[in-house]
Amino acid sequence: MRCLPAFGLALASIPTALLAQNAAAPPPSAVVKMHCASCHSGPVPKGGVLLDSADADQPFKDPDAWERVVRQLRARTMPTAGAPRPDHQTYESTIAALTASLDRTRLARDVSLTDTELAKRLSGMLWNGEPDQPLRDAAAQGTLRDIEARRTLVRRMLADSRSAALVTEFFNTWLALDELTTLKVDRDRFPEFDDDLRGAMRRETELFVESQLRDNRSPLDLWTADYTFLNERLARHYGIAGVSGADYRRVTWPGTERAGLLGQGSILALTSYPFDAYPVDMPTTSPAQRGRWILTRLMGVNPPTPIPGMPSADYPFRKHIPSVTLSKALPAAPCGACHQAFFPLSYGLEHFDVLGRWRANYGTDAIDASGTLVDGTTFNGPVELRQRLLERPDAFLTALTEKLVAYAIGGKLAMAEPTPASRMPAIRAVLREAENGNLSWSSLIAAIASMPADLQ
Repeated sequence: MRCLPAFGLALASIPTALLAQNAAAPPPSAVVKMHCASCHSGPVPKGGVLLDSADADQPFKDPDAWERVVRQLRARTMPTAGAPRPDHQTYESTIAALTASLDRTRLARDVSLTDTELAKRLSGMLWNGEPDQPLRDAAAQGTLRDIEARRTLVRRMLADSRSAALVTEFFNTWLALDELTTLKVDRDRFPEFDDDLRGAMRRETELFVESQLRDNRSPLDLWTADYTFLNERLARHYGIAGVSGADYRRVTWPGTERAGLLGQGSILALTSYPFDAYPVDMPTTSPAQRGRWILTRLMGVNPPTPIPGMPSADYPFRKHIPSVTLSKALPAAPCGACHQAFFPLSYGLEHFDVLGRWRANYGTDAIDASGTLVDGTTFNGPVELRQRLLERPDAFLTALTEKLVAYAIGGKLAMAEPTPASRMPAIRAVLREAENGNLSWSSLIAAIASMPADLQ
């Protein structure tokens, strides 16, 4: 069997300059020995990944383990906080060497979609329906095989109102917007959180994402765009003047604090406790929920597995204080190591309350929106948090592509399944092809459409 061109050797796509850097960088085995083996060794290695005896120079022998390593390195979530870390060039060269080896030994077979199957994959993915006549004509003429023609067709499909199905089917699931419907809220404390506000929060995010798709923006703009969609009810909730009526309109934010998804009430409310909750007995923001949301959706890494039975019911929690303050005050053992792994991701959002409104303080106490990521990177507030996270664009783009590929293959239910290691070479090939198309939504979706028919 010959190999699909888009899914060829990863090594061929690595720039010459990077290969030259890699030649001077330490081999993966040396990096793993220095920075990873001490924790990932013994009868109970951390994360269940044994690396002290694994061959980092031949990762294809255990792709499941090494794809997990690549994921952590890409997001810079390993080594753990406080441990000696590789420099940026060593991180990049190690990732490049590992993925080149993994991709080279796991080439996709040429089990191509037929033209009709390709058209159906596109229409199912973007419209959740059947191909229209122009798409059937393109399939009949064989133009869907040409990447530029396919990108043009995808742009047409994204501009069509039927692309709203991609938002309701894929994005609502990926962003967990479906959970807004059942979000528990203490109505005595928050009588303003009625069904109108609940619906407005969800609709804001849906319209925002629809506009990103329709304008064929870069997926990275989901985190930086300076506008949103508000009606009078939601504008009043955010404290934005000059918006009247029930209709939604595009509004440019007066500042940069709310840019992108991380400033929208839907996400901020979903990742809080707007009701009495253990371990605090009052509504509060949640570093665990907000940090987990960012870690899993933006960086593609699962948080550490909680220690069974920790903390116990009689653990000496301090009540009636913000959960973020509580999380910073917990002792290093047994909670600190896990908290440092992802809780700080939420600290920059502390100026947003449990319903996504901006606040200047906790009553009489000043808000501390500063944090330190696992790799020692510091930030203060939502603007700097976004900047730090977007210094790791490959982590987000890979995580997003994994979910889009799962959706294209198996629909919404498939998105909940972990990505098999065997699929990762194809996902990296998709991203390389999308980057050749200026990394827009059309280039990413067009690349996904041409994945092998037998990809699982």
